[in-house]
Amino acid sequence: MARWKQGYTQFIPFVVTVVAILFTDLLIGIGIGLVVGFGFVIARNFRTAISYVEREDMVMVRARRDLYFIHKPQLQEALLRVPEGAELIIDLSSTSFVDLDNVDIINGFIKGAPFRGIKVRLKGDPAGRTAPLINAPLIGVMGSSIRAGGPAAALEGSAA
Repeated sequence: MARWKQGYTQFIPFVVTVVAILFTDLLIGIGIGLVVGFGFVIARNFRTAISYVEREDMVMVRARRDLYFIHKPQLQEALLRVPEGAELIIDLSSTSFVDLDNVDIINGFIKGAPFRGIKVRLKGDPAGRTAPLINAPLIGVMGSSIRAGGPAAALEGSAA
């Protein structure tokens, strides 16, 4: 019952493993359970990790969780949507890890942003690991300056 309380993503691989062990042998059953569990991990990581909110000339691109190399297309798509002349906030406050490929994408966007009239600011990760790698002004970690008010406050509440 403990697996059931942890949710179906834990319960189904457990039940499949036990049933597979009972109907085959130990090694094959564990192998089947690993494949099913791996399938749940892959499916969870393909869910949208990036949210995009646009209000007038303000845009927020928020990473909802850690960004791995598989999230590169989502990040690129969100950054391509930013209109010319906008003020962009890249919010990494929900991350503890950002793959270096994604850091390169963000830095590449920041490098070209002035040519499109885009002002970019960064809301860093709580641990402060990623923010120093990105070439944008830091507006706060853990919501200090955004939640205090200012032009980005309206975006903060709507991107959840």
